[in-house]
Amino acid sequence: MRIYVFIERYPNPYKPYIDAQLVEFLRLGHEVMIFAGGAYRGTVHQEVLSYRLEEKARYYPETLKDLPKHFLASMFRLISAPTNRLSRIYRSVDKNRSLKFNLMAIARMLVLPTQPPDLCLIHNLSTVASLSFLPAYYPESRVVMYFHGGEVGGAPRVGGEHWLFSRMHAVFTNTQYSRNLAVSRGCKSDKVIILPVGFSLADYPMPSGKRYRPDGTLRLVSVGRLGKEKGFQVALEAVKQLVSSGYTSIHYSIVGNGQQHSELRKFVEDNQLGEYVTFMGELEKREVVHALAGSDVLVLPSLITETWAETQACVVQEAMLMGLIAITTVAGGVPESIPPEMKEFSVEPGDARAISAKVTDILGKDERELLRLGEAGRKFVVENYDIVQITKTLLAQADFANAHRFGDQAG
Repeated sequence: MRIYVFIERYPNPYKPYIDAQLVEFLRLGHEVMIFAGGAYRGTVHQEVLSYRLEEKARYYPETLKDLPKHFLASMFRLISAPTNRLSRIYRSVDKNRSLKFNLMAIARMLVLPTQPPDLCLIHNLSTVASLSFLPAYYPESRVVMYFHGGEVGGAPRVGGEHWLFSRMHAVFTNTQYSRNLAVSRGCKSDKVIILPVGFSLADYPMPSGKRYRPDGTLRLVSVGRLGKEKGFQVALEAVKQLVSSGYTSIHYSIVGNGQQHSELRKFVEDNQLGEYVTFMGELEKREVVHALAGSDVLVLPSLITETWAETQACVVQEAMLMGLIAITTVAGGVPESIPPEMKEFSVEPGDARAISAKVTDILGKDERELLRLGEAGRKFVVENYDIVQITKTLLAQADFANAHRFGDQAG
């Protein structure tokens, strides 16, 4: 099968599940091409290097300012197959949209091969908005999207959602929460397929002889992009409360980078928490797994904004694969993405006192109970988030998806 995958940014160190999906496509023998509006040029995960995934990526212009650097390559592609390409462009131009919209659409079309794929898989609603011409450009192909929820915190809301959803043959999404969100934004309910993103289980080997608090210190960790919607400020406030209450046998590590980095560091300095908090920066995936293996408790303090909430919180599953106890907020689809054994550690978003209370509860549990919880968490992920089974299901469902089944026309 020939699969074209469309992503806002690639590579992206904060979305390792994309790499896992791409690798599994290749492992199954499929031909893969990646199309993105840009790349994060910082940390690159080992899978990207080992499978030379970045070499499979082409980048399309995001704004009018990007057009000059794409001009020569686009003209070469146009000249190399003028009839086929021009016919695809002609039927894909939306005559009801503005000149600027169609100019950007054509510039993006010129990046694409004329050879149609069997499957176009588009990640995120914002990417669909940028590439809404795809069903018309590749009428021979099945075009599906993976809806990861609302826009990233601070990003403007995507408009015309009903029309965008209607052009997809199928819409995959993580949880019932995100399914309901897609429907509320205009997607037909019978078009949505709940299927979480998965993980290569071999990448997360459970530490042999896992021990909690090996030196008497409870090791807390959070992993993610340092944006306000992720709630790291709330977690640090919880650490402050714990230390002020005399619970000093704790240490909190923060893995990641982002716009709030300086603000969080200042909070730590202003409250004399340097002894209890470490900023580890942005790490490669194997380093993240190593950091999780050396921790006891994951703290996911995510908030809810007007346009965003966690739909699966993949770091929670990654942490549970490594035997961590997960303190999570009752935000978005997170309650659906943890086992019953972890429900007692759920708190309301923005409640630092509740997080500190859950840490106190964990401090009071013995080693045997922590091991039981850690084993239950790993078992839950192994049974529900194996990339091998999830990829097979996605491809089977995408293959089955067609306009007749869903009652829409995707062109």
